[in-house]
Amino acid sequence: MELKAKRLGKTQPQVINRVAVWAFMVGFVVMLGGAEGRIVKSFSTFEYSAMSCRAHSASVTEFGAVGDGKTLNTRAFAAAIAHLSRYSAVGGGLLYVPAGRWLTGTFNLTSHFTLYLHKQAVLLASQDVRDWPLSDPLPSYGHGREAPGGRYMSFIFGTNLTDVIITGDNGKIDGQGGVWWTKFHKGSLKYTRPHLIEIMHSRSIQISNLTLLNSPFWTVHPVYKTAIGRGAYVKDIYVKRMTMHTMKWVSKWMAITNRIPTLITIRKRPGDTFTGICIANVTLGMTPKHKKYPWTCTDVQGMTSGVTPSPCDSLPDQGPEKISACDFPADSLPIDEVKLKQCSYRINYF
Repeated sequence: MELKAKRLGKTQPQVINRVAVWAFMVGFVVMLGGAEGRIVKSFSTFEYSAMSCRAHSASVTEFGAVGDGKTLNTRAFAAAIAHLSRYSAVGGGLLYVPAGRWLTGTFNLTSHFTLYLHKQAVLLASQDVRDWPLSDPLPSYGHGREAPGGRYMSFIFGTNLTDVIITGDNGKIDGQGGVWWTKFHKGSLKYTRPHLIEIMHSRSIQISNLTLLNSPFWTVHPVYKTAIGRGAYVKDIYVKRMTMHTMKWVSKWMAITNRIPTLITIRKRPGDTFTGICIANVTLGMTPKHKKYPWTCTDVQGMTSGVTPSPCDSLPDQGPEKISACDFPADSLPIDEVKLKQCSYRINYF
């Protein structure tokens, strides 16, 4: 290969050594700096299933994150998500969290975005209250749920989003919520506790293949989808293959005015009634000091069969012969119509 250089006054061909050209190009790329300026020595790929694949990707380590469980990585996560948000309209972005223990404060998601956790990755929520900004109370409450003022922002938060995926190879998101529960029981909190994941005013959200641990408050809190009041219109709820253990309460079905805290709550507007409830072949493990009446039901109608612990009187047990009465409908459910794609991600080694 020959490159010709032009001198002032006259033109004279000059041959530039190929090695010199390559060294110049490498030096130029490295001087660009940042994640795009590093030389990839090797790489590997893996596949995963998701509603949407992404055209652009980055690892949180490219933005200075350190997975030692001690270094606070809030700025690194914020910078990585801000960088990938630039690709929202051109294929979206994926943020890869490799193996490690990644301590961070709260962070916001963006549209057309995937957060992917390696199977040995653990997102650790900071236990320093200063890493949890305050936010306004939910409009439908008008005040904090546990205190008159606002509330702490949820660990992973997003609002007015479309096409967001939080997934992985069974990586963990650990809210390290013990400190929050201690403060709550002591009555020392001035503001309402944060949730582990909260998504507001959003659509096309996938949360899958993760282990969610130790939330400071509710674990997953989706609110304000389409309806008046606090949330969406809810219908045709089906649950498969879910394991619950060390429960204080089994469930609460109640009017929206009931504020008793619980682990599983389905609320409604006052005056409405839950009908057509069917629960069969279910066993729930309780804590040694569980509530005397683990079920709380108000304005509920339905049936059960083979349920332990015994449900409330509004959901009478119909005997083992009715255990198939709660089979899923033969017709496909809306969730069955969601088509997952096989996506791939390339891990670069520098």
